[in-house]
Amino acid sequence: AWTYGEGAADVYRRYPDVVKWDWPKTIKLANRLAVRSALPLLLSAGRLLGIASAQQVELAHYQRLWNWSFWGGFFSMYRTGHRRAA
Repeated sequence: AWTYGEGAADVYRRYPDVVKWDWPKTIKLANRLAVRSALPLLLSAGRLLGIASAQQVELAHYQRLWNWSFWGGFFSMYRTGHRRAA
């Protein structure tokens, strides 16, 4: 996920006239990350109440991890212009 994020950031850096990073995208991203971060906790509570399954909780957990890793790679590359050393 980190490498995918770096690749996406590379596109934004190479073609700033075609794809722009702006405040509306930042706000939308912040909202989505907040929801993705809270979802595993909410689903865990739902599992205790019997309205969510263990699979739903697990999927939400992995989606949260993938998203944070993707955007970590994106912003690392976007800020510095350098990929992480393997």
